[in-house]
Amino acid sequence: MAVGLIDDFRRLAVEEPDRVALEEVDGGRRFDRGAVLAEAERLAGVLDEIAPEGATVLLRGPGGAGFWAALLAGFGTGRRLIPLVPDAVEI
Repeated sequence: MAVGLIDDFRRLAVEEPDRVALEEVDGGRRFDRGAVLAEAERLAGVLDEIAPEGATVLLRGPGGAGFWAALLAGFGTGRRLIPLVPDAVEI
């Protein structure tokens, strides 16, 4: 299911890269599809360098465009993700 959602987002980002994908409630910043996809692809490259295929990756950070880009990168590269919000666990 995740692969299909990522493929759909990638297709939509290519078709309409300037369309808003995310708007952060705090601060009101908007991120278009093209920017989120570009960041996801950059992060996917980083994951390919540092984490083996099939690895489980801890995704810890505040919500927002960066978090969603990382989520797309992780699932898009076939890795398992454990998303955590910063206040959930003290590491």
